[in-house]
Amino acid sequence: MGHLGVERTLDLIRERFYWPEMGKDVEHFVSKVCECLKRKKPSKPTRAPLVSIQTTYPFQLISIDFLHLEKCKHGYEYILVDHFTRFAQAYATRNKSSKTDKEKEDWKESLAKVVHAYNCTKNEATGYAPYYLTFGRSPRLPIDLLFRLGEDEAHDNYDDYVSHWKTRMQEAYEIAAKTVVKGAVRGKVLYDRRVQGRDLHPGDRVLLRNLTPRGGPGKIQSYWEGQVYKVKERKADATGRGSSAMERLPERSKGKNQATTTAATAARAK
Repeated sequence: MGHLGVERTLDLIRERFYWPEMGKDVEHFVSKVCECLKRKKPSKPTRAPLVSIQTTYPFQLISIDFLHLEKCKHGYEYILVDHFTRFAQAYATRNKSSKTDKEKEDWKESLAKVVHAYNCTKNEATGYAPYYLTFGRSPRLPIDLLFRLGEDEAHDNYDDYVSHWKTRMQEAYEIAAKTVVKGAVRGKVLYDRRVQGRDLHPGDRVLLRNLTPRGGPGKIQSYWEGQVYKVKERKADATGRGSSAMERLPERSKGKNQATTTAATAARAK
């Protein structure tokens, strides 16, 4: 039988039973033991402090994302972005999860043009166009050919070209890296104003957010997984500092150590 809180549950029990400190026992069970706790969503969404990802050279880190657009002949878009230069490549991939009865405008034909236009314009995060940081020069656009722009950039030999290219890129990478850091610091300050949640420590008992379809549909689905874990240690980030990721172990069963970003997916279990 389900319950409707401490007072109502206590009233039902009082009509039938009695034992010393019954109210304290019922309150403890309802607020800290009952399985309903695993279905209860926190009153305030958990939000961990922002940890910025830093890169220092092209293709050190590649970001992958799916962008679902209006259905067309070929499905949806698959995007690769170099984290340092912000250079993007997009590929239309087939959506295998559904079938399209009516074919709409084939935006895939314009995909390369849109991505090229993005790569050729200055990115606010770096201060440079992704194309420039990737290839070391500005792109040759149709208007450049029309007005014969950029023809004075010719070099006498390969060594001369490489020397100039190296100097330009060293300067550009340094400026881009500093610009990204300034933007990241500013973004972290704004983001961290809305931080919610507790800082976890080794030995704390935690529940993990249930991100699977298990536990029933909709509102009756368990918000937390059934297993209780214990925090073993805080994982270090790339700079050696503590991050929001924790290494955890199941409380009652043997198993391999697992890591999780606890601030976003875990809550302290009482």
